[in-house]
Amino acid sequence: MATPSFNVDDKAAGAGRILRYQLNVLASTAEDVVQSAGGWLYDRARAGWDVNVFVAGGDPRPLVILGATALDLDEGLLSMVRGASHGAALAVSADLLGADIRVRDEILRVLKHG
Repeated sequence: MATPSFNVDDKAAGAGRILRYQLNVLASTAEDVVQSAGGWLYDRARAGWDVNVFVAGGDPRPLVILGATALDLDEGLLSMVRGASHGAALAVSADLLGADIRVRDEILRVLKHG
């Protein structure tokens, strides 16, 4: 049986054929993320992961400096959690998990049903 292959210069290679690891972080503020997990986010971004940080407002520049993409928590939460690939990791701030019922319910749904 032959193993399917593709050329790295092949423009027709779809995103499904090339897996990129993804780290999605949910937090209340960018400052909390930078202080608690900034080094980890930087390491993942430098290793080629797509690092997405969902925060409820604030200045996104510290996250961008670390190599992360800052996104609005209110706009992208459900689509991100439900649409994450199998190569995705999820980190959630304990403060946010305890304070936001939407986040808690969605995380529990994902843990129960995958």
